[in-house]
Amino acid sequence: MKKLILNAFVAIAVLGTSSVYAETGNVQLLSGGIFMNTLSLDYGNGKSSTSQARGVGKVLQSDVSFFQLGRISSFECIATSSSDTNNQSGTSQCLVIDSDGDKLRQNFVRTEITPKLVKGTVELIGLTGKYSGATGTGTYEAQFLQGNGVTYVSNLVQMKVSK
Repeated sequence: MKKLILNAFVAIAVLGTSSVYAETGNVQLLSGGIFMNTLSLDYGNGKSSTSQARGVGKVLQSDVSFFQLGRISSFECIATSSSDTNNQSGTSQCLVIDSDGDKLRQNFVRTEITPKLVKGTVELIGLTGKYSGATGTGTYEAQFLQGNGVTYVSNLVQMKVSK
């Protein structure tokens, strides 16, 4: 009986402290690719559009093991934006797949916009592999460049992540 109680105590102690040792840190990611406006609607007093972006990214800085420094990934994003005479809003969702095939999702919300710069907040949700159970929040700054009939985007993301 004493051995059973001791084993139960040890199991509770180990399981109960595992969340205390969750890995938390800061990550900086840089990505770049092509941005394409796929549909625009003009309502007279407002506009809506959908866009997509595709490209590659790289981990520039990381304090956590599940974002390895220098690791590259691909991304595909779908964005929506709308505006009327009073306000503008925009969101996008991106699927990121790293060189190991592990996946995460990033949700972006625009908070500031100029013709060549977009800033806002980002949320990370780990989906598979090393990112499973990972979460994070932070900021982003996307810059746009027109050239040869193509819109290019460069996006710098800074997040605090944990798992």
